[in-house]
Amino acid sequence: MLRKVYLTAFPPSSAEIDIIGDAMKYLYIGLFLACAVVVISAGVGGYRFVRRKVFEAKSFLGSDIIKEGLELHNEIAASTPKSVSGMTKIYLPRILEDFPDFDYGYFRQLTENTIKNIFCFINGENVDFPEYFADSLKEQIEQKVKDLRKTGTEDRYENIRIHKTEIMKYEKDSGMYAITFQSAFEYIISGRKQQARYNIELAYIQDEEKAKKISQGPILSTNCPNCGAPVKAVHTNCEYCGSLLTTINIRTWKYIRFYEVY
Repeated sequence: MLRKVYLTAFPPSSAEIDIIGDAMKYLYIGLFLACAVVVISAGVGGYRFVRRKVFEAKSFLGSDIIKEGLELHNEIAASTPKSVSGMTKIYLPRILEDFPDFDYGYFRQLTENTIKNIFCFINGENVDFPEYFADSLKEQIEQKVKDLRKTGTEDRYENIRIHKTEIMKYEKDSGMYAITFQSAFEYIISGRKQQARYNIELAYIQDEEKAKKISQGPILSTNCPNCGAPVKAVHTNCEYCGSLLTTINIRTWKYIRFYEVY
């Protein structure tokens, strides 16, 4: 007679469950450490592989070819003009709203001349500053010259050539108006051509010379010079005798600061 044998599975106890849990935990930790070792080994092997290939490339091509390639890259960079942040189309209409007589073509050319003048002063070629240089710009240039003398630098900026000039920004705050021009240009220094990009700030500020003249003499008066009647600043003719009145504007456009943009 055949007998059927039935195996009954009894649920594990809580102690057995804890033992199984600890075993699984250590198994996971072991798997994680093993994966980490594999990744690190692959990274070291990859680094060694890349280093070996670079060495083989140097041996195959030769260090002279690599050096010539780097020199060619530097020459291309030195001959490629830098780009400028051209925002003229956006800001020029806003400027013309505030200053209808603003001549963009004139000030763009004046900005480029200012750049050349600044480097001429740094080279020690000129003595007198133009009238459109504010005191702050003069002090900045003089400090630049002093710093170069302290370091013993005798290099000169030569063959300055302007590539492009655009309006980059226009700001006005509490009666202060400032236009930032950005210019890309090149020059030769120590026999090597260099490309540069500078910002030049043009501000509508008080003309120091006119202000001094007004404070020293009867150039500005609140009375009509013909009949002596009081006049208002908004009038161009005397209300009493009709005489023509000339308004003196003691504010003008001057360059106040420059700095290189990398």
